[in-house]
Order: sequence, then C-alpha cells, then structure tokens
Amino acid sequence: MEKAKIAKVTMSLEAETLLNQMVAKSNDGFTGGKVTKHDLLSWIVTSFSENYFERNLERIHQDHFDRLAHVDHLLKRVKKARSEGGEDQDAELQLKQMVDSLGKPKERQPKQAKLLSEVS
Repeated sequence: MEKAKIAKVTMSLEAETLLNQMVAKSNDGFTGGKVTKHDLLSWIVTSFSENYFERNLERIHQDHFDRLAHVDHLLKRVKKARSEGGEDQDAELQLKQMVDSLGKPKERQPKQAKLLSEVS
C-alpha cells in the first residue's frame, strides 16, 4: 500500500481548537487505533467535498462576500472592456445600482446658518 502524500494547511486558532476537540472526542473510547489531526481533517475535507460542498457553495459565497472586493472586481471588468473598445453592460449596471442606492448626498448647511438653527 502506497503512503499518501501530505500537504500542510493553516487555519484560524478557533478552527484549530475545534479540530483538537473533535480529535479528542474521536479518540475517546476508540480502541481500534488513533485518529490524528491530519486523519480527521483529511476525512472532513474529503467527506464534505463528496457530500456537502456543492449544495453549500452559495452559503460559502454569502459568508465570505466582501463588498469592496466586489466593487473592485466590477471596476476592473468595466476598465478592461473600455480598454478593449467595448462595454461590460452587466458590470456597469451593477455599479450604477450601487451608486443610485446610496442616494444623493445632503447639502451642507453653511456654518453660520447651522449655528443660528442650534441657538433658536
């Protein structure tokens, strides 16, 4: 039997704490060997990939959505299309909707008028 090649991964300290708890629970009363962090993490990733990944992909995207990265991506798409002499109507529409949803900025009151309204 050929030994599996091993890769290193990093995770948050919270995830490592949870993994350590799962390893301890997996080994509690288990007399058929020993479950290591590597074994459990490999099993979790493989099992999740086979059984849960596709149906959770949208949730993964929602949980990791970054508005700034999204706006940056849209701007890059528009700039690329324009540099190639075209348009990216979808990206431009999304940017327009974002800007429009912000509404118009309020007019600033001159300081003197503001002070008078506060005194009254």
